[in-house]
Amino acid sequence: MKISPKLLILVALLWVLHWPQAAAGSSQADRFSSSQIPIFPEGYHVESLVDHTTKSEILTYHVRTTHPAAKVLEFYDAYFNGIGWQSSFEICQRHWDETAFKNANGKLQAQQLFTSWQSPDADLKISLWLISKPHLKRRPDEVLVRFSIQSNTDK
Repeated sequence: MKISPKLLILVALLWVLHWPQAAAGSSQADRFSSSQIPIFPEGYHVESLVDHTTKSEILTYHVRTTHPAAKVLEFYDAYFNGIGWQSSFEICQRHWDETAFKNANGKLQAQQLFTSWQSPDADLKISLWLISKPHLKRRPDEVLVRFSIQSNTDK
């Protein structure tokens, strides 16, 4: 029995395309990356990196918006809910935390809001921090947006 060279090439191509995914032991849903997270309109200083110590992917950028950055939260709630991810804070109310960001004199240095979403299909969690530094005179309306993408099993 003679094997067609075209069939052999097709089988080899399929194997090459499937092998890295199979070798990693992950499905397509497990490979969600920071490049798939949309940037809030007018976001700037966009950076992404892989943190090998925590086995997570990090995305950060800045945006100018009025406090309490409700539009940013609504933007990401709509995105993640739209792709079927579930908010980890469906029961709890989100709020800005100031306690960790006061200096020795008790003056507010920054505010932080934390929230997260989990994928129902993959063992992934996305955490979002919004960090505001209202004391800055040059940019009191600037918010740092920081995402972390991590497997729920990598802790």
